[in-house]
Amino acid sequence: YPNPATGYISVEYNGLNEASVRTNIYNMAGQRVISEENHAVEGLNVRQINIDQLSNGVYILEIESNGELSRQKFIVTK
Repeated sequence: YPNPATGYISVEYNGLNEASVRTNIYNMAGQRVISEENHAVEGLNVRQINIDQLSNGVYILEIESNGELSRQKFIVTK
């Protein structure tokens, strides 16, 4: 959230245990435009990702942890 977004997005996810989490953002051409690796704790995790450098459009947020993937579309508007 927010969606549509300007400036940053906040990502919330629940961790079942402590783990390394990779967050990727892809444009609609499938190019990875942002990639971050963070450490998640057990329970609620909240990350803010700066998206100022992204152009207006639709993107895919991907979160990968322990071999599991979650994807969500979001829109950037400026």
